[in-house]
Amino acid sequence: MDEQTLIDRVQQAMLTDDEDREEQSAILKSIYEELDKATRNKVDEIFICLCGWMLKTLIYRENE
Repeated sequence: MDEQTLIDRVQQAMLTDDEDREEQSAILKSIYEELDKATRNKVDEIFICLCGWMLKTLIYRENE
């Protein structure tokens, strides 16, 4: 049997999280906007690994 990858575990954790999604999304956006540019770039790299998109792109897409 294949071992779960880190991305599999992150995805499962997100799917089973029972926190309010709107509230958590607002917190995530707020934290991201408070970061310095270098840290934002690192967070964006992490998001690209997780889902293929930068967090910055996902934040701005929410308004479309």
